[in-house]
Amino acid sequence: MLRFSVIIPVFNVVKDIKQCLETIANQTFKDFEVLCVDDCGTDGSIDIVKEFTQKDSRFKVLSHDSNRGVSVARNTALKEAQGEYILFIDPDDWVELNMFEAIDNAIKNSNNSDAIVFGYNNCYPDGTVEDHDYNESSSLKLEANNINYVVGCIWNKAFKNSKIKELGVDFPVGLIVEDAEFCFKFFSQIDKCYITKGIYYNYRKGREGSYTTEDIAGERINDTFKILERMYDFSIQKGLFKKYKLALLDYFCQTIKGILQCPNQKDNILKTADTLLDKMDFPNSFKDLETPKFMFWKN
Repeated sequence: MLRFSVIIPVFNVVKDIKQCLETIANQTFKDFEVLCVDDCGTDGSIDIVKEFTQKDSRFKVLSHDSNRGVSVARNTALKEAQGEYILFIDPDDWVELNMFEAIDNAIKNSNNSDAIVFGYNNCYPDGTVEDHDYNESSSLKLEANNINYVVGCIWNKAFKNSKIKELGVDFPVGLIVEDAEFCFKFFSQIDKCYITKGIYYNYRKGREGSYTTEDIAGERINDTFKILERMYDFSIQKGLFKKYKLALLDYFCQTIKGILQCPNQKDNILKTADTLLDKMDFPNSFKDLETPKFMFWKN
């Protein structure tokens, strides 16, 4: 069985995708496949991918017949993935050449943990780099007070493929801020994960699609609230709300703080937040928590 399946959705990233694929092709650890999903872009990105498939049989193209979005692209690849662990890499990012080797070592050190979490760099257009590393390598027992350390982005994690299938976790179709829901559904249903020290992923910050890009800000904000509501509904459905309500409220409030960066949307954000809080029966269902400290974003 292959050690890793690398999933890459491909849509209009012609400027950066070659660097991404080269850093994967030249890994020091060789036992992997790369599933690139052609989501029908128009800039020739997929032609660069096909060049890699011609010289390296580990690279494969899965094709959509129309643009269906990143969530569907990832779900398409998940159905085909043969690797023991799944890695999600965005096509405009790049990775360190020893990333797969380091993750393989972490898997062995963790006795085949259901998930491995590793450090990353935020890389800005002006050349500024913010490093996000962990102090040490260790097992993390997942509780309400720490699950949000791992809920968020999917690209600095390796997920056990069999556990994804066992839990029935996939990406929400039609939403553009999908990582958090996938992570919450996965990590809330396992007991622990393994954190490994070291920075192996380079994420391009400040690219198109941020909350402060006004032409899509409204869509991203609406999708963010849909994700928050879906996470809440999932916790109720699976009987996890009592265990993770502290984490849900904390994630909710931190997310609101983040999207309030878009000042022209403030009224809409606060109104939608209040609607969701009403659904969550706030503060009645949170009366055992110190709820006032979570409401700083309303000031």
